[in-house]
Amino acid sequence: MIRVLPADEPGAAKYLLEIDSHRLRSALTERGGHALDLTIAACTFDKTGKAMLQYDKASEANLNAEQYVAASHAATEILQITPRPDTARERLLVRDSASGRMGSVDVPKGKPQCPHLQVRAPPATKP
Repeated sequence: MIRVLPADEPGAAKYLLEIDSHRLRSALTERGGHALDLTIAACTFDKTGKAMLQYDKASEANLNAEQYVAASHAATEILQITPRPDTARERLLVRDSASGRMGSVDVPKGKPQCPHLQVRAPPATKP
């Protein structure tokens, strides 16, 4: 699910992403924890569909057993971008680096919540 949060600066858009973690992969760490490696991205588009702003950030987390149990329902990330005034649409994307699975969702203007962001298997590629 995506929730709109109050932005830290004028003109910015801030989102809380609650990522369905059932399809994420974590790697075991040497200390018995779990490592999650995600890429969070955003792209804005004008009214003709032309991409205007692209932003991405890496998100790596080393979780202990208690944190891993909490994250087993949803992993959370906060993303803030400053779209141009002529932005007509924003699209958010999550990529699980371990599995290659991705999920994306359009953020409707003026809507406080969006449906769940599902992380899906990458498309098959021809050899």
